[in-house]
Amino acid sequence: MIYKLRSAGWFAEVGGIPVTKMRLPAGFYGGWPEAPIGAMWHFTAGCGGGAEVFGVLKARGISAHFLVDRQGRIFQYVSLLDRAAHAFDANHRYYGVEHAATVANGPCPLTDAQLAASAKLMAGLVGFIKAHWGTTVPIRHVEGCRFAAGFKQHNDGLGSPEWPCPWNPNRHVDGLYRWSWTKYLKAITDAATPTTFVFQGRRYRKLRNLLRRLRRRLRRARGELHVEVSSR
Repeated sequence: MIYKLRSAGWFAEVGGIPVTKMRLPAGFYGGWPEAPIGAMWHFTAGCGGGAEVFGVLKARGISAHFLVDRQGRIFQYVSLLDRAAHAFDANHRYYGVEHAATVANGPCPLTDAQLAASAKLMAGLVGFIKAHWGTTVPIRHVEGCRFAAGFKQHNDGLGSPEWPCPWNPNRHVDGLYRWSWTKYLKAITDAATPTTFVFQGRRYRKLRNLLRRLRRRLRRARGELHVEVSSR
């Protein structure tokens, strides 16, 4: 299972990483007019975790669905069933995912643990969209202004110097920086690929013992059939 839900619209964990539910920092939009088509990648000026970034978002009057901090911890502010206020027109098409970091050469750049956790979160979002709306989000980077299914970074909204994209009028430059999109997308794909589960518990042991008894009965039945055929 790529993710587990705490309640409707709230992750309990994703990719084996616990998700901490946080208070809403600013406004949001109830429901989705149509299924979300992917996620928008941001970084928030600030080095700290959920509490510090909550203050940054609140001061700016914006919100996001998730934050991934530099230790790879995941925090959720807005329900998956609602839209967050993170990128103007893109609010109505994409989940918003913040990352605690400053610019590439700042005091707290992105970390490998952070990007690895972010990729697991994105895989969880792909799985949730498929389960809830029945639509498949392709694991690809959608560059430029256009809205298309996949993953975007706020950097994609810079557009030309004269005409930034309408969903990035303030010319935010949020981007991956530390990883290439090729590496990031591969990590999402790996996290979204079903793996072999190790089952345990009383119910599993009962089923295992039942299967063993059935196999023994089948072997005995085959032996009895062989003896009967041979005697003829």
